[in-house]
Amino acid sequence: MQMSQRKEVREKYQLTGSCCGDCLRAFCWTFCDLMQADNEVQANSRSMVLANEAAYGEPEGMVYGP
Repeated sequence: MQMSQRKEVREKYQLTGSCCGDCLRAFCWTFCDLMQADNEVQANSRSMVLANEAAYGEPEGMVYGP
């Protein structure tokens, strides 16, 4: 299960790696692997939020009619 989760994260964020490496890390360093995947998801989530804010800018206050 851990190996497939690592593969999903790797593919979603276009990270380098292989299925053999995923298996080795999931089996030998399970907790480190979990932390690394969590950190990667959080970092990419933050960068996506920042990119959206830059694209759309800060929301403006309410504007009433003329």
